[in-house]
Amino acid sequence: MLHRTLRHDFAESEGLVDNSRNLDPIVRREQRQKAAELCRTTWAKLQKAREQAMLKSGHTSNFGLNSGELLVLAAECCAKNGLFDDARDCAEEFFVDDCATSQGSQDQFLCRAKFVQAQVECNNA
Repeated sequence: MLHRTLRHDFAESEGLVDNSRNLDPIVRREQRQKAAELCRTTWAKLQKAREQAMLKSGHTSNFGLNSGELLVLAAECCAKNGLFDDARDCAEEFFVDDCATSQGSQDQFLCRAKFVQAQVECNNA
């Protein structure tokens, strides 16, 4: 359930950014601020849930919280919202948390996490 809610909120945040492109500049700014806040809040929820799962069981496999997909979705959402420090943190957690070496993550999620890292580095250049 939590996994699904987090996925939905990250997608909603990205949708707000996408839908703001053709809006009046004032409305666009407000919508992008709303999107960024939703992204920050959702990333904080994911971090808290992963920390609580780790404290209870010693790992984050509860509720799919060890999913590389969630970390990559968070990283992509943060990057899209211009939250490059958070995007970097999400991508780093993906790599540190051993998601990058788990079965299945050698494909799209690994590539997507590396792409977010490149976006962060480009922004910092």
